[in-house]
Amino acid sequence: TWLGTVSPWVRVEALGLKQTEVDPLGWTRGTLGLDTDAGPLTLQVSGAGTWLGPGAPGFRELEGETRLGLRCDAVCPFIGGAGAIRDDGLGLRPRAYAGLKIRLGRSWAVVADGGWQKIEADQRWLTGLSVEAWR
Repeated sequence: TWLGTVSPWVRVEALGLKQTEVDPLGWTRGTLGLDTDAGPLTLQVSGAGTWLGPGAPGFRELEGETRLGLRCDAVCPFIGGAGAIRDDGLGLRPRAYAGLKIRLGRSWAVVADGGWQKIEADQRWLTGLSVEAWR
C-alpha cells in the first residue's frame, strides 16, 4: 500500500503533586495513535484525553493531532497540527507547530519544537525541548 507499515501505539502518562496545606493535584493523559511510513515521510495521527484534578471546569481536555515528518537517520524535520477542546467553555484550541528530531543514538533522540496556539482571541507562541527514548 502507499502507506507502507502501519504501527499502532498507546501512551499513558501520570503525575501526582502535593504541596503543603494545598489539596493534592493529579494529572493523567492517555493517547492512542498510528504511525505510518509513506516512502520518505512518516505520518502520525493520534487522539488524546487529559484530566487534571480534582478541580473545577477546565481540567478535562480532548485533542486530535496529525504530524508529518521526514524519515531520516540524523536530523529529521516535522510539522504538525492539532485541535483541542476543554470543559471550560472557551471553545476549540487550534495549534500548529514545527520542529527537529535529532537522533543521538540507536534508540534515543532530542526533540526541539516551536508552535502557535489560539484560545479565543489570545494567541500564544510555544517552544519545547524533550528527550525521547524507545525500544
